[in-house]
Amino acid sequence: MTSQCSTSVDTNYHGSQFVRDWLLKFTNGKLDVKFDAIFPALINGLKYEGRKEPENIVKDIISALTSTKDESCKMKEETRMKKLQDCCIKLYTKQCYLFRIVNTALRDDDRTKLDTLGPYCYLVYNCIGRHTNDHHLLEIPHRNKSHLMTVYRGDYAPRKIIEEYREAVGRKEKYFKWLPFVSTSADRLIAEEFALNVLYIIEVERYLSMDQYTDLENNTYFESEQEILLKPGTRFRVTKAEFDNIFGRQIIYIKIIPSYVSNLR
Repeated sequence: MTSQCSTSVDTNYHGSQFVRDWLLKFTNGKLDVKFDAIFPALINGLKYEGRKEPENIVKDIISALTSTKDESCKMKEETRMKKLQDCCIKLYTKQCYLFRIVNTALRDDDRTKLDTLGPYCYLVYNCIGRHTNDHHLLEIPHRNKSHLMTVYRGDYAPRKIIEEYREAVGRKEKYFKWLPFVSTSADRLIAEEFALNVLYIIEVERYLSMDQYTDLENNTYFESEQEILLKPGTRFRVTKAEFDNIFGRQIIYIKIIPSYVSNLR
């Protein structure tokens, strides 16, 4: 759940420029991705990026993706794409090279990885928040569910970023964004295990921000982590900052800003 610094001061661009640019390049500006087109690009890219990794790990990843292809071969195009997205996002939770290289590329905006990791990033990106299309946003929310959801993230942040957080407290015009995919947990104790020098306490508007997160409870290799995954480009504002003297780390309270940005189709 930790990473090198993955935060930036917000820019005018909403979402992930990396994913968007891959989509434009891959489709020649048509923005229409088909299963049979993206699948070989996905496989070839992950094989290339895993060329120095243990052979059995790469084989497991390719096997999972190939099984998804075979099992969905007679299904409708939309269903096949959803199955592939689900497989990719589950693989994100696998303890291997995949989530590390993906988030490094997104954090550094490494365009040398656009062709190899773009297909995978696109599929996971569109899986997150897909329930905004699968369910009606105008349905009356469940009465027993709060509109607000709190999740937690243990991380590392450089002193400069910590100072920027503190200066931004209460300033409604000051926004930050996360560049890679961001793992959080519904369980604070789990997140604290990953907190090198900062613990984020994250407030999410459950319904207004549905396009920016997904609950991996039923689609993960680690169900006990209660993982909630946020999209690259998720914007937030700092509402409070304090220092935990007992554990020697910063506690940053943040609020996710609803994006109202559609998935990249």
